[in-house]
Amino acid sequence: MSIWNTSHSIGASLLAILCGFIMGTMGKNVSNDAAAVDKMTYNYVSTAFKDDIKKSDIRIAKVNGVKVEKDNDGYLVYGIYTYKSNFEDGRRDTTVYDFSRKNYLAVERAAATHVGASIEELAELTELPVVQVKASQSIASRASHTGAWQWAFWIPGLLALVGAVGLFALLRDTPKSVGLPELEMAKTSIDDDEHTDAAARRAFVQKMVYKNPIIWALALANFFVYVVRFSVLDWGPKFLTEACDMAYSSAGAAVAVFEILGIIGMLVAGWVTDKLFGGRAHRTCLWCMVGAALCMAGFYYFYLSPTEEPDALLIGVLAMAGFFIYGPQALIGIAAANQATKKAAATANGLVGIFGYLSTAVSGLGVGWLADNYGWSYVFMGVIAMAIVGGVVFLAMWGAKRDGYDKA
Repeated sequence: MSIWNTSHSIGASLLAILCGFIMGTMGKNVSNDAAAVDKMTYNYVSTAFKDDIKKSDIRIAKVNGVKVEKDNDGYLVYGIYTYKSNFEDGRRDTTVYDFSRKNYLAVERAAATHVGASIEELAELTELPVVQVKASQSIASRASHTGAWQWAFWIPGLLALVGAVGLFALLRDTPKSVGLPELEMAKTSIDDDEHTDAAARRAFVQKMVYKNPIIWALALANFFVYVVRFSVLDWGPKFLTEACDMAYSSAGAAVAVFEILGIIGMLVAGWVTDKLFGGRAHRTCLWCMVGAALCMAGFYYFYLSPTEEPDALLIGVLAMAGFFIYGPQALIGIAAANQATKKAAATANGLVGIFGYLSTAVSGLGVGWLADNYGWSYVFMGVIAMAIVGGVVFLAMWGAKRDGYDKA
């Protein structure tokens, strides 16, 4: 199980680096295509720009919408209308943020003539709000590599096809097929002849899996573990590039480091389980979820920090979250197999796995909905809450035994 998870994480980290390279180097440059840039501008201010505004002024309660107009020079202007709440007397003021291609070009000229200037310095040079300067630079990056996302599907897909052909040609299903001796099955407290007829086997599976509260608790915990894990994997690059203005290559590296630290975390979690908790994997998982929640909270803090957050700091905190979250991801399947015993291990892992992949309804649709309607801040709070709830589920299992062989 650990070997499988390790190989999975290695592949995912390499894929993240590859996709970051593709997104940052390939595609078509449409920076001079006014219509294309205008379309990107509208898409940007409809999503990420709203969140930047909320982050820059926490009093803003709601982004009401995007209004498209033309200024006196014929440039399209995108107005972001917000309701700003005054916490002292309850009054609400309306603020309008304008973004146009004219301002976009002004930022690009300032960046070209002042190479290495910070966002704050560019804002002073152009006399524009910081959030609009950030938006301009993000749109410029996208315009320089339009269509690169399509190659991020084609190239990994072709590599996977080559790998599938290699597996078909080289993979063997038994040791005997490559001249090795067959493995001897290990003995347990359950005799190999026991539960051989179908009715007895069904009853055994019912008892050890479907009527076993520990298996259901592990399945529920797996749901929350996968929500945290896939929220980072699926939405991490988008958040880092849009909300943190990180380069595509750096965002890909961040996800890769998340996976690499996850490999180390899996190995450490296995060692801790054996040496400190006597094989009780659920106890290790509890502390891992506490660590994951703290790391995600730290990442959220640095994101909201008024100072300019360095990429290395954000990547480091995110990597530590991977270190903690991959421990439970690897151990839950092993714990389920131990609790159900070898006679029902496959059924137990299937049930636990179903709950894990049901989590995509939350990590996929749920996170996207939260980001669109309420901004990334609520996404972070949701992910942190999921990690905490998962930890509570593991806490409820604290007194459980390491396996279920004594009641089989």
